[in-house]
Amino acid sequence: MGIELAASRLLAPFFGASLFVWTNIIGIVLISLSMGYFFGGKFADKHPQIHLFYIFSLTAGILIGIIPLLYSLIIPFATQALSNISYNDFLLSFIASILLFAFPTAFLGAIVPYAICIDAQNIKKIGSKSGRIYALSTIGSILGVYLPSLLLIPNLGTRFTIISFSLFLILVSLFGLIISVFRDVFKKSLILIFIVCIVIAILLSTSQSISSNKATIYEGESPYSYLQVRKEGDSTYLLGKEYGGAWSRITGGRLFTGRYWDYHLVSTAFVNDSKNVLILGLGAGTTARSFSAVFPNASLDGVEIDPLVVEIGKKYFDMNYDNLNTIISDGRYFVKTTKNTYDIIIVDVYRDSYIPYHMATFEFFKEIKSILNYGGVVSIDIVDFPKTNIVDIIGNTLLKVFSKLYVVKSPSSSNNILFATNINYTLDEIKDLILDKRDNLNFSSSILEDDALTLKIVFTDAYINLEEFYPTNDAVLTDDKAPIDQIVGMYAFFPD
Repeated sequence: MGIELAASRLLAPFFGASLFVWTNIIGIVLISLSMGYFFGGKFADKHPQIHLFYIFSLTAGILIGIIPLLYSLIIPFATQALSNISYNDFLLSFIASILLFAFPTAFLGAIVPYAICIDAQNIKKIGSKSGRIYALSTIGSILGVYLPSLLLIPNLGTRFTIISFSLFLILVSLFGLIISVFRDVFKKSLILIFIVCIVIAILLSTSQSISSNKATIYEGESPYSYLQVRKEGDSTYLLGKEYGGAWSRITGGRLFTGRYWDYHLVSTAFVNDSKNVLILGLGAGTTARSFSAVFPNASLDGVEIDPLVVEIGKKYFDMNYDNLNTIISDGRYFVKTTKNTYDIIIVDVYRDSYIPYHMATFEFFKEIKSILNYGGVVSIDIVDFPKTNIVDIIGNTLLKVFSKLYVVKSPSSSNNILFATNINYTLDEIKDLILDKRDNLNFSSSILEDDALTLKIVFTDAYINLEEFYPTNDAVLTDDKAPIDQIVGMYAFFPD
């Protein structure tokens, strides 16, 4: 269980933490365990010697310790090599799970039938003996669940959590092996030195950095994700995956990026007032920075589930705006419990291929509507994955709650910004409002001319490319049925 939890953290920087990735991890672990049970039981019947039992557990410990080393050598190289072909998270994470976890888990599985075989010398007590072994095994699994989550991963990191499990299993196995076979002091010392050398070699050869990119200036793990900050030229990026899109960006002293974050400002054309703004998915504050620059008197509530992201935003992205109120919470929980209402609600929690299903359903959008002021607007960013219809399905779901929906595609990216409202604007009317807002934006004297031009270009592009969204089918996401991982990942199986 401990290796299984750590496995999800190892794979997340490259493949995310979608349902498909978890399916592969759990599936490969179960397949490997079953093979270990089967072949371990057969081997134990033929060779029921205690020293062989300890050799099995010792081998499992060494293979577990090698996981971080194999990870450093294989995964970054393979992912980068395949990133230019239409690879997918499902297939690559399946292969990675086999390479990293199949053999260690198989040896762990072999331990249980071997222990039963050795312990059950008295056939009359086989029930109680096997029950005791499975009870101890389950207690170990419970520790394997809670220790990594609450103690080891937060304090040691994922790799040293795996190595700590490896060391524990090696030492216990080594002690049992020495007691059962090697009673001579010299032989005890020799084998101990040999195992210690292996462990030290593993530790020294294991890179502490997950990212292979030289532009990475910070790496950190939180209970929610692996995070890294990269600085390329005068731009700084926050990323949650090694080869994913940026969650936040800041460029020198510029206030606007010209990318999808700035397109959320187009939502101000839909409303008469922009005093109260809610940002679900604050990140490191790129969208908040844009709103704060143009509407310094607006009240901004920024909700972010990960406190480490907020710390990164303050340290590396200058996220210290006077009108920003930062809230650490799950976005939907905040929406359900807040007593505030808003003129504009921005939903920016759909990151790369990971879309939290509970924040894309009919029920969630109804809850959003309940805290939206009359005439307010919801602005949502969605990545349009190739060969999928995720934008259409979320659009259909929104139109079950709101009367009008408009969409504009951000240039130079696959991001789509959806604007949902209950005011029945025609497309021409809202385009006129966008032009009017563009021509009447209030820029302070401190805003650079290039920044003002960047934002005007954003509004002009939205005016040109804005389209009204119409339902394409009857698919609607609900709390009971929201197969988003399948929808996003379907192109993995049927890329054509």
